[in-house]
Amino acid sequence: MPFAVKFRGKDFTLDFNFAAEDIDNLLDGMPDVQQLPGSFNIILHEEHDRITDITFDESAVPDQLPFTGVHGTHDGDPSFGEVYIFTGVPDEGEGEVLVLHSREFEPPANAVRFPKQEHSHEN
Repeated sequence: MPFAVKFRGKDFTLDFNFAAEDIDNLLDGMPDVQQLPGSFNIILHEEHDRITDITFDESAVPDQLPFTGVHGTHDGDPSFGEVYIFTGVPDEGEGEVLVLHSREFEPPANAVRFPKQEHSHEN
């Protein structure tokens, strides 16, 4: 289920539906992909089994937070636009992949975009 979010001041769709082979195809269409410095955490706040907020934490310190990311523009399908791909193992769970992109495949589950919160971790 996609969610409308704000990340670094821009509007994106947060998509959980990408399988491993979809990520490979997505990366193949991004010739300008760059590794993002530092580390990230993407926290889904839930209430009664419903996501009520999404928080993005960033740290300049590698491996401090559970996600790393790459960034680029999708050339093969320009409707994807700017793309962020985050991979990690949060909360001692299994590996997760979260994708932020500009394209809307289906209407987002939330009416209001979840903003990036201003409480990044630094060491």
